[in-house]
Amino acid sequence: MEIALVLGALVFAAFQFLFYTAEQAIPILVVFILAATRVTPSILRTQNAYLTTKGSLGAGEMALKFMRQFKSGEDERALFSRPDYPATNLNSSILISNVSFGYKEDLVIDNLSLRIVDGDFVAVVGPTGGGKSTLLNLIMGQISPRSGSVTIGGIPSSQWVKLYRGGIGYVGQEPVFLNSTIRQNLLLGLDPHVLDDEEIWTALENAHISDFVRSLPEQLQTNMGSRGSKFSMGQRQRLSIARSILTKPKILLLDEATSALDAVTEEDISTSLSTISQGTTIVAVAHRLSTVRQARVVVYIDAGRVVATGSFQEVRREVPNFEKAAQIFGM
Repeated sequence: MEIALVLGALVFAAFQFLFYTAEQAIPILVVFILAATRVTPSILRTQNAYLTTKGSLGAGEMALKFMRQFKSGEDERALFSRPDYPATNLNSSILISNVSFGYKEDLVIDNLSLRIVDGDFVAVVGPTGGGKSTLLNLIMGQISPRSGSVTIGGIPSSQWVKLYRGGIGYVGQEPVFLNSTIRQNLLLGLDPHVLDDEEIWTALENAHISDFVRSLPEQLQTNMGSRGSKFSMGQRQRLSIARSILTKPKILLLDEATSALDAVTEEDISTSLSTISQGTTIVAVAHRLSTVRQARVVVYIDAGRVVATGSFQEVRREVPNFEKAAQIFGM
């Protein structure tokens, strides 16, 4: 628009001086430039509004589609029902076969293969940016690999998640909470009457935060504030762990889920996870070695590839960087 204004002024000036005297041309030219200067910002705002609207149509269409599904009775029942899978018989073994994935041209996961046995406790370790969190997203079916396959119990992970709602529990690095009560946040995605308070308190005890919640004047009815702002990061992480185990998932994924906790609390939660892992497949991304030591299998990933797999001591012997980290922490 600015270029058009300048070129238009030059053409108009040339036309004026070609057919009129300077005394006649200059006043007309000044009026034209002043008018164009006043009109141009409005035209630019209109253009920007058009581009913003056009760019938002895709996301807006998806949001409206979700709202329509959410309001339909069938989808509402699907979203807010108690998980109906038989927890003892559901196969939760994970098979990752020659998987490659990248957000752009560079690969985050490079031809990675890994088998996680049903009911195993696996710790995934490695340097920052090595592809650990991306691996969890692949298991959840949140992203699709460029090549290879990710299956759970022989079923593609994206389909397994749809078939068995509540079958996967996930605790991320940044727990997400709504501006609502503790109880409503713990039952996020479930009918408020699906689980009773006794089951909620059991999950809070396993996450070692039940004493804190009982000390609150309103207990489960305490409002957490926007994004859980009324609680510390460590408290939010423990509440997120409690939420993830409420549905008794067959697969529990932890992505640095204890990074904001003190060493004693982290040790207690790791021990609890070992206790409740009977029949539950746990995959934990962790840098804190106290969590890693609780795992039966340790997988070291670097540059999107599996470097070593085995027990804590076996991986220490195979990977110098992991051995160095263990020595730093006196393990």
